[in-house]
Amino acid sequence: MHRPRPVGERALSAEEDPAINENPVRGAGREIGSEWGGVRETAREYAISQLRRAIRMGELQGGDVLREEEWSANLGISRTPLREAIAELVVEGLLRKEGRSVYVFRPSLDELFEIYDIREQLEALAARRAAARMTPEHAAQLKLLIEEISTVEPTDNWFAQHEAFHMAIAAASGMPRLESLIESLRTQSEPYVRLATSLDADFRVKAARQHRAIFELLVAGVETSAAREVRRHLRSTRNKMSELAKAGTMARAMGPRPR
Repeated sequence: MHRPRPVGERALSAEEDPAINENPVRGAGREIGSEWGGVRETAREYAISQLRRAIRMGELQGGDVLREEEWSANLGISRTPLREAIAELVVEGLLRKEGRSVYVFRPSLDELFEIYDIREQLEALAARRAAARMTPEHAAQLKLLIEEISTVEPTDNWFAQHEAFHMAIAAASGMPRLESLIESLRTQSEPYVRLATSLDADFRVKAARQHRAIFELLVAGVETSAAREVRRHLRSTRNKMSELAKAGTMARAMGPRPR
């Protein structure tokens, strides 16, 4: 599996490190081996997945400037595929570009609520489709993930598994375009989810019950109820964020929004 190189460490030449010629991640258009074994991805795809992960996990936060030199070094790729990845994430709305600067998109409260209104429709559709198409393999995957997020401690692993649970539902819908839209919108709103979940233990307990209910309805194949429970879950999170915003908690925790 690829290990990012620390920022500031000099890249070795092909003469100094023969493995470079065997590791196509450094090329702009060649393929690299994925950690998922046997699956191949281009350097551009690798950069997209790693930048998405960094935004989702809070390593890149809303308003942060994305520095090409630093990320090219971290990922061990040239700037060409990195720029291609940045361009795609700008189109998706995860990054914003102003002049020569690129920064992580941070939605306003109105934009966040708009994202949730759209997510409610898309994720309910995904749940309905997933319940109708549920297989033993999908059910087993969801069961593993629901056990991982049954705890109410907001660790980095919990957030990663929480995201995996919801994206597994989207994947089980069998609609890749829908899955892609959901992933992009979830990544845009994830910093706020992390904030709400971290600040309120009662909210975490309530969310855990909702996750369990969604899981049980999905594996039972109850399409309408599964979709309704997903709507309820997302609306609950939206309401919590509204509550935090009115109390001024969100602004204090996240700081001023970049202009």
